[in-house]
Amino acid sequence: MLFRDLKIPTKYPIVIVALALLAAITTGIVANTHSDRGMRAAAASKLLALLESRKGTLDIYFTMISEDLRILASSPLVIDALRKFKGTWNDQGEIPKDRLQRLYITNNPHPIGKKEKLDAANDGSDYSMTHEKYHPIFRRILHERGYHDIFLFDNDGNLVYTVTKELDYATNMMSGQWKDTDLAKAFRTARDNPEPGFLAFFDFRSYEPSYGKPASFISTPVFDEKSVFIGVLAYQMPSGRLNAIMNVTAGMGETGETYVVGKDLLMRSDSRFSESSTILKTHVDTVTVHKALNGETGVEVSLDYRGVTVMSAYAPQDFLGVRWAIMAEVDESEILAPVFKTRDAMVISVAVIAVLITIIGYFLAMSLSRPLVNMTKAMVKLARREIKVKIPSLHWRDELGDMASAMQVFQENDVKRIQDEKNLLLSEETLKYQVVELRDREDRLEAQAVEMAALSEGLKEAKEKMEHLANHDALTGLPSLRLCNDRLESALTIGRRKNCQTAVLFIDLDGFKAVNDSMGHEAGDQVLKGVAERLKSSIREVDTAARIGGDEFLVVLPETGDKYGIAKVAKKIIGKISEPFIIDDTQARIGASIGIAISPADGTNADELLRCADESMYIIKKRGKNNYGFYS
Repeated sequence: MLFRDLKIPTKYPIVIVALALLAAITTGIVANTHSDRGMRAAAASKLLALLESRKGTLDIYFTMISEDLRILASSPLVIDALRKFKGTWNDQGEIPKDRLQRLYITNNPHPIGKKEKLDAANDGSDYSMTHEKYHPIFRRILHERGYHDIFLFDNDGNLVYTVTKELDYATNMMSGQWKDTDLAKAFRTARDNPEPGFLAFFDFRSYEPSYGKPASFISTPVFDEKSVFIGVLAYQMPSGRLNAIMNVTAGMGETGETYVVGKDLLMRSDSRFSESSTILKTHVDTVTVHKALNGETGVEVSLDYRGVTVMSAYAPQDFLGVRWAIMAEVDESEILAPVFKTRDAMVISVAVIAVLITIIGYFLAMSLSRPLVNMTKAMVKLARREIKVKIPSLHWRDELGDMASAMQVFQENDVKRIQDEKNLLLSEETLKYQVVELRDREDRLEAQAVEMAALSEGLKEAKEKMEHLANHDALTGLPSLRLCNDRLESALTIGRRKNCQTAVLFIDLDGFKAVNDSMGHEAGDQVLKGVAERLKSSIREVDTAARIGGDEFLVVLPETGDKYGIAKVAKKIIGKISEPFIIDDTQARIGASIGIAISPADGTNADELLRCADESMYIIKKRGKNNYGFYS
């Protein structure tokens, strides 16, 4: 009732300004809401993609460690070394620990952390002669693989050999000082499960013999040629490789990070935002970490270990019975920064528009209301039968002029009809305004939909690139060991169905280390790329060539023929690899030793074939290299 009682000069400005402000505020709220949801959805998708990439890389890393440990444990090198170290162990006297630690630690001229540089002590013992023979080989393996230490145990738990010569060297894991450590547990678990290929893994903990550094251990039993258990091989895994995987900052923005948390809720990798190490020091007791440790995968907004609100992607990471929580997190404030900027701009725009509309609306309303007031006065006089009243606005050419003309014609009889026409005209203008407003809103929504579709396509392409990197060697572009294993298993399945053979060629480059040492790692990388190209040109499209690490390659030949055809391929590969590589006008020459295993004669699964091919390759190495040989 109050609004209806207002005069037209007051109503018009109020109505125009109110409608304009309502439209601007509504549009701003809708746009801000859609922008907020879009940013959150895009960030969640990107964060999950990054999490899956890190998880895939960790899976590949753990698989490579497992396969490396199994292959090394079954190699003649480890079997011979363990047998000879055991044979010379009892020659050290009643307390081998005192004598060996004095020779290889106390009297070792190299500083702590460099003790592995000593090839042999100068005591002339059979043990030191054995050490001088095998230590350089194990030291090279340790440096190439990036492990912290390699251990050899005899059946009784004596640590007969280590590479780095820390305080656990030459001690007994059943009764000695370190019998309660995870290394001792790793020995006992492998000893108590004497099965080929069995692996035991113990999570990162502070390890006193390594001067309190975080360490984890993985072990496996060792058997001789007659499948008799003779001891245990174990690795000490450092945290550096794990950090290298988790601390990649690409795609994480200013506040994003990925890290791993164990069941004790302590970090297993360093935080990106800490200047000191956070491994086994920073406690992460968050909702998303608990969900990941319970086997759940997802993305949600929560508080992180710093008490900061983040968007957190989480998933479980399982390896040999140990579960970690793998996390990818970005501060919510960074994700919503564009939304906040848009909101602030909208607030300023709405305020400016409100002021402008208020000013324009006022003058527009006044320009309309004055003639209407005059016309109203004339109508009132006409209603009073003042026929000679002067009708205003007769010279105007708009609706008011028409109204004045009609009033002039129908001063007594058509006043009501003129008023109805005026109301109809006002209704049409309001409807046109609403239609224009709806069309503008539809255009804005359509533009936002196009932007969201483009963003979704970009995320899809990024995910495909990440999946390719996870399954291919970064240097040569060849399939990784993981992808090669999948193709080998598929080939074996097809071979069993079609009753045909599948061949595996294990290739190790001869002389590659000399090229690396003399010409540099960049030249070595060019040689590896060249080897990859020559391998691909030597096999069929249905065959698979893969790089499995360092200078080692695999070739899978599905549905192959007899040994003659396989030997022909091996000769072709050796011939092509033996051709010189031209690098900066300098010739680099290498060779290739190839071990060949054929299913089903040498094995019916991928692990058996790879082991047989590896063994036959080592035999070729011993016989003079740059040749090939069949396992059977």
